Amino acid sequence: MTNIIAYVASRQLEMDADLVRQLVILRDAYIADRWQTADEQAFWPAYHTFVARTGVPIDALIFSRRWTRCIAWGAALLSIVVLVLLVAQLSFWAGLDSTVRQIDALDGELGAARDRLRLLTLQGKADAGLPTIPAMATPANAPAPAMRRSRHCKHVPSATH
Repeated sequence: MTNIIAYVASRQLEMDADLVRQLVILRDAYIADRWQTADEQAFWPAYHTFVARTGVPIDALIFSRRWTRCIAWGAALLSIVVLVLLVAQLSFWAGLDSTVRQIDALDGELGAARDRLRLLTLQGKADAGLPTIPAMATPANAPAPAMRRSRHCKHVPSATH
């Protein structure tokens, strides 16, 4: 019966004040578990008046309310699932980002360590009087490859010096 009153109020339908009062009294009797035969007999004329003015039977209101609850619970459940998936994705992304940053840092440290090792190797050989490996030649100051004679070609660049 609360559905009836809520429906009428939400649609701003004009209802007789006596009818509304009667429905409220019947609702209260039903809730208090004081529903008697006289209450049921009073309910049916009020029900028919309601249906005549609104055109909506109570069964439709009850069915509609159940579906509304189901849809609300479904939407809440879907929201929770989406939230959990987004948190999982964010956690994965944060972990992956952290790993990539660590790899970049380690790559930089490895390059710096190689440079230090190369420098220490050169310094150690120089300190010990050993010949050092010359620095790599850039294309601007690179010497031309040595030429050697071959049986098949007169001038073939040699890979060895």
